[in-house]
Amino acid sequence: MEEIQNLSRKERERNFRRNEIISSAIKLFANKGYEHTTLDEIAEASEFGKGTIYNYFSNKEEIYLAIIESILDDHTKMMEELAQSNEDLKSFLTKLTKAGMKKSLENKDAFSLIVRVRTHAAGNDPSIRTGLLKKNMDNNNKILFNKFNDAIKKKEIRPFEINSLINMYRSMIFPYLHFLMCCKNVEDIDSDKEAEFVLSVLFNGIQAN
Repeated sequence: MEEIQNLSRKERERNFRRNEIISSAIKLFANKGYEHTTLDEIAEASEFGKGTIYNYFSNKEEIYLAIIESILDDHTKMMEELAQSNEDLKSFLTKLTKAGMKKSLENKDAFSLIVRVRTHAAGNDPSIRTGLLKKNMDNNNKILFNKFNDAIKKKEIRPFEINSLINMYRSMIFPYLHFLMCCKNVEDIDSDKEAEFVLSVLFNGIQAN
Protein backbone atom coordinates (compact mmCIF):
# COMPACT_ATOMS: atom_id res chain seq x y z
CA MET A 1 0.00 0.00 0.00
CA GLU A 2 1.35 3.44 -0.90
CA GLU A 3 2.49 5.44 2.13
CA ILE A 4 0.26 8.37 2.99
CA GLN A 5 3.17 10.82 2.96
CA ASN A 6 3.88 9.95 -0.67
CA LEU A 7 0.38 10.90 -1.78
CA SER A 8 -0.49 14.27 -3.26
CA ARG A 9 -2.78 16.62 -1.37
CA LYS A 10 -5.61 15.79 -3.76
CA GLU A 11 -5.10 12.05 -3.22
CA ARG A 12 -5.00 12.50 0.57
CA GLU A 13 -8.27 14.44 0.45
CA ARG A 14 -9.83 11.76 -1.72
CA ASN A 15 -8.73 9.03 0.69
CA PHE A 16 -10.06 11.05 3.63
CA ARG A 17 -13.49 11.45 2.05
CA ARG A 18 -13.65 7.80 1.04
CA ASN A 19 -12.73 6.73 4.58
CA GLU A 20 -15.33 9.06 6.07
CA ILE A 21 -18.01 7.54 3.85
CA ILE A 22 -16.92 4.03 4.83
CA SER A 23 -16.78 4.83 8.57
CA SER A 24 -20.29 6.25 8.51
CA ALA A 25 -21.60 3.33 6.47
CA ILE A 26 -20.08 0.75 8.83
CA LYS A 27 -22.09 2.13 11.75
CA LEU A 28 -25.31 2.14 9.76
CA PHE A 29 -24.84 -1.34 8.30
CA ALA A 30 -23.89 -2.74 11.72
CA ASN A 31 -26.91 -1.24 13.48
CA LYS A 32 -29.59 -1.42 10.78
CA GLY A 33 -28.38 -4.10 8.39
CA TYR A 34 -27.71 -3.80 4.67
CA GLU A 35 -31.33 -3.98 3.54
CA HIS A 36 -32.55 -1.25 5.88
CA THR A 37 -29.73 1.22 5.23
CA THR A 38 -30.19 3.75 2.44
CA LEU A 39 -27.67 5.75 0.44
CA ASP A 40 -29.39 8.91 1.67
CA GLU A 41 -28.67 7.89 5.27
CA ILE A 42 -25.02 7.22 4.44
CA ALA A 43 -24.77 10.65 2.80
CA GLU A 44 -26.35 12.34 5.81
CA ALA A 45 -24.17 10.48 8.33
CA SER A 46 -20.96 11.20 6.43
CA GLU A 47 -22.01 14.83 5.86
CA PHE A 48 -21.39 14.55 2.14
CA GLY A 49 -23.85 15.07 -0.65
CA LYS A 50 -25.13 12.07 -2.54
CA GLY A 51 -23.29 13.30 -5.61
CA THR A 52 -20.00 13.23 -3.70
CA ILE A 53 -20.61 9.63 -2.68
CA TYR A 54 -21.15 8.68 -6.32
CA ASN A 55 -17.65 9.99 -7.04
CA TYR A 56 -16.31 7.14 -4.92
CA PHE A 57 -18.90 4.37 -5.12
CA SER A 58 -21.42 3.39 -7.78
CA ASN A 59 -24.09 2.27 -5.32
CA LYS A 60 -24.80 1.06 -1.80
CA GLU A 61 -23.70 -2.48 -2.59
CA GLU A 62 -20.26 -1.30 -3.70
CA ILE A 63 -19.79 0.49 -0.36
CA TYR A 64 -20.90 -2.63 1.49
CA LEU A 65 -18.56 -4.94 -0.42
CA ALA A 66 -15.63 -2.54 0.01
CA ILE A 67 -16.20 -2.52 3.77
CA ILE A 68 -16.47 -6.30 4.08
CA GLU A 69 -13.40 -6.87 1.94
CA SER A 70 -11.38 -4.35 3.94
CA ILE A 71 -12.31 -5.88 7.32
CA LEU A 72 -11.60 -9.43 6.17
CA ASP A 73 -8.32 -8.48 4.49
CA ASP A 74 -7.10 -6.68 7.61
CA HIS A 75 -7.65 -9.81 9.70
CA THR A 76 -5.89 -12.03 7.17
CA LYS A 77 -2.89 -9.67 7.03
CA MET A 78 -2.64 -9.80 10.81
CA MET A 79 -2.66 -13.60 10.71
CA GLU A 80 -0.03 -13.69 7.98
CA GLU A 81 2.30 -11.42 9.94
CA LEU A 82 1.96 -13.45 13.14
CA ALA A 83 2.37 -16.74 11.26
CA GLN A 84 5.84 -15.74 10.07
CA SER A 85 7.21 -16.49 13.53
CA ASN A 86 8.53 -20.00 14.27
CA GLU A 87 7.15 -20.02 17.82
CA ASP A 88 5.01 -22.89 19.07
CA LEU A 89 1.28 -23.21 18.41
CA LYS A 90 0.18 -22.00 21.83
CA SER A 91 2.28 -18.83 21.55
CA PHE A 92 0.97 -18.18 18.04
CA LEU A 93 -2.68 -18.69 19.01
CA THR A 94 -2.23 -16.57 22.14
CA LYS A 95 -0.93 -13.62 20.13
CA LEU A 96 -3.52 -14.13 17.38
CA THR A 97 -6.45 -14.42 19.78
CA LYS A 98 -5.42 -11.45 21.90
CA ALA A 99 -4.86 -9.28 18.83
CA GLY A 100 -8.12 -10.40 17.21
CA MET A 101 -10.19 -9.80 20.34
CA LYS A 102 -8.56 -6.43 21.02
CA LYS A 103 -9.17 -5.26 17.47
CA SER A 104 -12.79 -6.46 17.57
CA LEU A 105 -13.47 -4.55 20.78
CA GLU A 106 -11.81 -1.41 19.43
CA ASN A 107 -13.87 -1.66 16.24
CA LYS A 108 -17.20 -2.79 17.64
CA ASP A 109 -19.26 -1.71 14.64
CA ALA A 110 -16.99 -3.54 12.20
CA PHE A 111 -17.16 -6.66 14.37
CA SER A 112 -20.96 -6.47 14.56
CA LEU A 113 -21.14 -6.09 10.80
CA ILE A 114 -19.01 -9.18 10.21
CA VAL A 115 -21.21 -11.13 12.63
CA ARG A 116 -24.22 -10.12 10.53
CA VAL A 117 -22.45 -11.12 7.32
CA ARG A 118 -21.39 -14.51 8.64
CA THR A 119 -24.89 -15.35 9.84
CA HIS A 120 -28.20 -14.33 8.33
CA ALA A 121 -27.65 -10.89 6.83
CA ALA A 122 -25.72 -12.00 3.75
CA GLY A 123 -27.69 -15.17 3.17
CA ASN A 124 -29.15 -13.98 -0.12
CA ASP A 125 -25.97 -12.40 -1.47
CA PRO A 126 -23.90 -14.97 -3.36
CA SER A 127 -21.14 -12.45 -4.09
CA ILE A 128 -20.43 -12.34 -0.37
CA ARG A 129 -21.22 -15.93 0.56
CA THR A 130 -19.29 -17.63 -2.24
CA GLY A 131 -16.85 -14.83 -3.00
CA LEU A 132 -15.42 -12.70 -0.22
CA LEU A 133 -16.22 -15.02 2.68
CA LYS A 134 -14.99 -18.16 0.95
CA LYS A 135 -11.76 -16.50 -0.17
CA ASN A 136 -11.12 -15.16 3.31
CA MET A 137 -11.98 -18.44 5.02
CA ASP A 138 -9.75 -20.42 2.66
CA ASN A 139 -6.80 -18.10 3.24
CA ASN A 140 -7.19 -18.08 7.01
CA ASN A 141 -7.75 -21.82 7.22
CA LYS A 142 -4.57 -22.45 5.24
CA ILE A 143 -2.58 -20.48 7.80
CA LEU A 144 -4.20 -22.28 10.72
CA PHE A 145 -3.87 -25.67 9.02
CA ASN A 146 -0.11 -25.23 8.61
CA LYS A 147 0.29 -24.13 12.22
CA PHE A 148 -1.74 -27.04 13.62
CA ASN A 149 -0.02 -29.49 11.30
CA ASP A 150 3.43 -28.34 12.43
CA ALA A 151 2.35 -28.61 16.07
CA ILE A 152 1.23 -32.21 15.54
CA LYS A 153 4.51 -33.09 13.83
CA LYS A 154 6.46 -31.56 16.72
CA LYS A 155 4.23 -33.43 19.20
CA GLU A 156 3.05 -30.19 20.79
CA ILE A 157 -0.54 -31.45 20.55
CA ARG A 158 -2.26 -34.77 19.98
CA PRO A 159 -2.91 -35.83 16.35
CA PHE A 160 -6.55 -34.79 16.00
CA GLU A 161 -8.19 -34.15 12.62
CA ILE A 162 -6.86 -30.70 11.75
CA ASN A 163 -9.97 -29.20 10.14
CA SER A 164 -11.96 -30.16 13.23
CA LEU A 165 -9.39 -28.40 15.41
CA ILE A 166 -9.65 -25.28 13.26
CA ASN A 167 -13.45 -25.29 13.46
CA MET A 168 -13.35 -25.75 17.23
CA TYR A 169 -10.85 -22.94 17.70
CA ARG A 170 -12.92 -20.58 15.57
CA SER A 171 -16.13 -21.48 17.39
CA MET A 172 -14.51 -20.82 20.78
CA ILE A 173 -13.22 -17.34 19.98
CA PHE A 174 -15.51 -14.95 18.16
CA PRO A 175 -18.92 -16.43 19.08
CA TYR A 176 -17.74 -16.25 22.70
CA LEU A 177 -16.64 -12.63 22.23
CA HIS A 178 -19.95 -11.77 20.57
CA PHE A 179 -21.80 -13.23 23.56
CA LEU A 180 -19.66 -11.17 25.95
CA MET A 181 -20.38 -8.00 23.99
CA CYS A 182 -24.11 -8.70 24.22
CA CYS A 183 -23.90 -9.12 28.01
CA LYS A 184 -21.32 -6.53 29.03
CA ASN A 185 -20.17 -3.04 28.23
CA VAL A 186 -17.23 -3.21 25.83
CA GLU A 187 -15.17 -1.10 28.27
CA ASP A 188 -15.56 -3.83 30.92
CA ILE A 189 -14.17 -6.64 28.75
CA ASP A 190 -10.49 -7.50 29.27
CA SER A 191 -9.50 -8.94 25.89
CA ASP A 192 -6.20 -10.40 27.12
CA LYS A 193 -7.85 -12.08 30.09
CA GLU A 194 -10.66 -13.53 27.97
CA ALA A 195 -8.21 -14.76 25.32
CA GLU A 196 -6.10 -16.50 27.96
CA PHE A 197 -9.21 -18.11 29.46
CA VAL A 198 -10.43 -19.52 26.14
CA LEU A 199 -6.98 -20.83 25.20
CA SER A 200 -6.56 -22.38 28.65
CA VAL A 201 -9.76 -24.36 28.06
CA LEU A 202 -8.64 -25.25 24.53
CA PHE A 203 -5.23 -26.56 25.58
CA ASN A 204 -5.96 -27.86 29.10
CA GLY A 205 -9.68 -28.66 29.16
CA ILE A 206 -11.88 -28.10 32.21
CA GLN A 207 -11.50 -31.43 33.99
CA ALA A 208 -9.40 -31.30 37.17
CA ASN A 209 -6.24 -33.41 37.15
